[in-house]
Amino acid sequence: MGNLLSGKGNCWEGTSGNKKVTFTDESTSKHIKLLFGCNNAEEHLEYVQEMCDLIADKHGAEGLSGLGLEFRYITDKEEDGNSQTKSDSMPFSSPSAELSLRQKLQEEAKKNQNGEYSIPIQDGGEPDHAPDHVSISDDSNSDDKTDLKKSARFQHAISELSSADSDDSAGDDNNDNDDDVSISDEEKDISYGVREMSIEPSEFFVPLGEPISRMGSDRSLQTATTMFSLSTHESRGSAASKSPDGIATKPSGHLLFHKSSNTQITEKNHQLFIAHGKMYDEVARLCTECAQHVMMKEGNLEWQSLGDGINAMVTRNRSFRRPLLLIVTGKGKVGAGIFSRRHLMTNGIETSTALPFVQRAIHRKMDVAVLDPNGGGGQNAMQCVQTSLERLFLDHGETDEEVYILAHSMAGSQIVRFLHDKTFDKDTVPKTTKGKGVPTIAPSNAQDSHIQTGMNFLQQIKAVAFTDSNHNINWTKHNRPLKDLVEGPSSLYIKSHKVHEDAKILGEKHHDCDFWKHRFGNIKTIWGGTHEHALTNYTGMEHIWEHFDEIMEQSGEDQTSG
Repeated sequence: MGNLLSGKGNCWEGTSGNKKVTFTDESTSKHIKLLFGCNNAEEHLEYVQEMCDLIADKHGAEGLSGLGLEFRYITDKEEDGNSQTKSDSMPFSSPSAELSLRQKLQEEAKKNQNGEYSIPIQDGGEPDHAPDHVSISDDSNSDDKTDLKKSARFQHAISELSSADSDDSAGDDNNDNDDDVSISDEEKDISYGVREMSIEPSEFFVPLGEPISRMGSDRSLQTATTMFSLSTHESRGSAASKSPDGIATKPSGHLLFHKSSNTQITEKNHQLFIAHGKMYDEVARLCTECAQHVMMKEGNLEWQSLGDGINAMVTRNRSFRRPLLLIVTGKGKVGAGIFSRRHLMTNGIETSTALPFVQRAIHRKMDVAVLDPNGGGGQNAMQCVQTSLERLFLDHGETDEEVYILAHSMAGSQIVRFLHDKTFDKDTVPKTTKGKGVPTIAPSNAQDSHIQTGMNFLQQIKAVAFTDSNHNINWTKHNRPLKDLVEGPSSLYIKSHKVHEDAKILGEKHHDCDFWKHRFGNIKTIWGGTHEHALTNYTGMEHIWEHFDEIMEQSGEDQTSG
């Protein structure tokens, strides 16, 4: 455990990791949130260290099980409204159905002609219902270290939770670091009530500004809640404050649960089960490994070593003839295919990772490559991306493979910088002739093999989707082929709004302004419908695939006519 120092009354001083902190005996203290089943700070610290030691050499689902956690695949049966849960040890079994959320909403709208609404999503609110007690699973097989059901600490926690008050404050991670919640200096004071201990996942409104029909006037008006804890409601007029009645659904997908209490881990209750600091990092590592396992199974991917300790998840038996989806995540502590560690633990695999993109790519018979920019440490991210792209693409020379890129956050800068370095030389500037969407390169002046190899790869790139990217179009002002790519019709930019701004509707065109045009050029830019930086990929997924599909169809027509 951390070194426990002398204390007075109900206060202690101790260490959590390498940080000296002050603890109090109150579970709602801003200094510490006591873990589930712990009575005081000393028990809390002992338990954290015990659990970290227990899982230090374990991986994936095995490690989570040691902590009493597991991912469960939650489905929602529309026929009878009953939520179905499936709990497996790895590997998971999850469907890869292509029917998109947008299609489901459109079908639902056709069933009832009572009216259509654009759903406002708001922060706060509470589930429509919750059980009066906490149900305990009868089939828990945890060992003595993690079986809190039998312990006095567990019973104490149950009584504590039953009397706790609910608090609607929500976390925010609207920054360029994608996932980092590790210890913040000003953590929000969150007390946990019985509503967060519900066996059934809390209800949330569909996180897209899509039209949907009224599902029945007999159902009571429900408070607008969201699985993301986002402010994603409409910003026009009074519509932002209204909640259409009866329009709610259940969260589904791979969600993290505490087994013995049968509790879904959420933004509000996660500190009851996952202490910030070392334990948070360890649980994030295990959840990352679980999510990557699911992505590899769903997408038929494998880890490929690219040298210098750099790895990537790539389609087995990659053909080099089919289109390929290249996914690059942002900076921070996130692993390959992970957009946010926090959302992975509190909102599930589907919303926080590249899994839905992998599934849709497979449905379109595309190959997939998922880079791991932070595998060698954040300070080496650019070198990692450069080596990965060289090994995966440039080293194979000119191929028939068409590349579609999803670049999140810092990945946008890394890819644009890489392409500029590989396609531009101040002494040898290739001439271009404008093509349809993607620049075509006039071969006569591209003499240097280094530049020509880069140009070949640039020609392979058919479309790019930037999500909250921080690249700069001015880097390319003397590189016409690259400039045409990153601000032309082949590129799409999806932007989150700031927390203090009026919420923006998903898919609505971003306002034109001199600053934006100077920074990003004339790239098509739409709002992501969220202020959560790490969720722009998930909320904007339908628009990203519309963009890719349009370019793919166009490319197929060009090949046919050619």
